[in-house]
Amino acid sequence: MAQPHSAAGTASLTSDEISRLQTMAEAGDTVSQMKLASAYDAGSGIPQNTGEAAKWYAKAAENGNAEAQNILGNMYRAGRGLQRNKEMAVQWNHKA
Repeated sequence: MAQPHSAAGTASLTSDEISRLQTMAEAGDTVSQMKLASAYDAGSGIPQNTGEAAKWYAKAAENGNAEAQNILGNMYRAGRGLQRNKEMAVQWNHKA
């Protein structure tokens, strides 16, 4: 199974960092969307939640982030954080 992507190396994010990431991610900042997705994926500074991770990876993927597209495709393939869907997995992996 694929391992979560670390949001900040081995250091856990602070609540202030999470709050800033959330604000910037909601405003459409792709880098912040990726960092927030990674934080949820790894449980860095917030409880691990693969569903929320998938949501933020999807937003970054829709904004054209190739890494997010690849991760999202892998999440669909594994059924990690969202329902397993081979067609969506192929679609996102091809976009990456």
